[in-house]
Formats: sequence, structure tokens, C-alpha cells
Amino acid sequence: FRWGARIIGIGLLIATVLGFARAVLTTLLLDAILSGLATLLCACVGLIWLIHGDMDGILVGVFAFVNGSAATNSWRHWQLARAVASSESEP
Repeated sequence: FRWGARIIGIGLLIATVLGFARAVLTTLLLDAILSGLATLLCACVGLIWLIHGDMDGILVGVFAFVNGSAATNSWRHWQLARAVASSESEP
């Protein structure tokens, strides 16, 4: 769980730098992928904790829903930005 959170955190820092560099499509796609990975990690860990009787698994499950919402939002924004970019490049 710790290493997964560290990897995702470093990836989100990279996405932030890319965002400041105005690489919008790359930033949105990276954010969607990392948020999706965080969703899966939180859901799995939360479920394991609940199975073993640790009620903190409920909180981690809530984090899974929050990360899932962020992943969906980033994915939709990436699709929209990609469509706008491709329509602007057509003659």
C-alpha cells in the first residue's frame, strides 16, 4: 500500500509539472491513469482490511470512490480536449 501510494504520488507530481508546462492532453491522461490505479489500490486494500475485521477499510473504500470520481472526470476531460485538439488541426 505504501509503495503504491508513493508511486502514484510521484506520478501526480510529474503530472503537475506537465500541467504547468501546458501539456494538457498528457497531463489529463496521466491523471486519469494514476487516479484509476489509486482507485483499484484503495478498493483492494479496503476490502482486505474489511475482511480481516478492520473498520478502517470503510474509510479506504470512501477514498476509492473519491479517486474513481477523479479518474472518471480526468478521462472525460481528456476525451473532450482530444476532440477539440483534433478538430482544430483539421483544415
